[in-house]
Amino acid sequence: MNSLVSGTLTVLKRSAVFIGAIGLFFFADGVIGQTGGSRSNTVGSSQVANDSAPQPRYERLTADILSDTQGVDFAPYMKQALPMVRKLWVSSLPEKVAQGSDSQTETVIRFTISQDGTISRMELVEGSHQIAVDRAAWGSITGVGQLPSLPADFNGPSLILRIHFRVNPPQQ
Repeated sequence: MNSLVSGTLTVLKRSAVFIGAIGLFFFADGVIGQTGGSRSNTVGSSQVANDSAPQPRYERLTADILSDTQGVDFAPYMKQALPMVRKLWVSSLPEKVAQGSDSQTETVIRFTISQDGTISRMELVEGSHQIAVDRAAWGSITGVGQLPSLPADFNGPSLILRIHFRVNPPQQ
């Protein structure tokens, strides 16, 4: 009888530790995943949770607008477009990364968005040296197919973006 009670208590203790670790993971992701410094030309970032896929630790998606914005505020557009790309990126990251490997990676891709949201002229600017991670980043852009149309008050022919796909960025 004592061994049954002892075994049950051991299972309960392990379960409590496991649940506590999960809670700490989710709390720490929101706090530690944010970096202190950022580039002045970074116009948006996305850290929206995706409950359907395992989450890598501290993944970041930021975008730089390389085109002349003609004074148009692209923040609302970026808040709509970046989560579309990020959702596909996170769901297609390799399992090793998705389970929280400690390796730091960054893939940088530049591409053009036409007025109607069509994506073209993609270029891998900086690879992560992990083909599967680079493919996940590339596929997240091509997988979206088409982003929302550019803001109506933007008169340019297109918008050029550079997106940084970061996993486990260094603490700043």
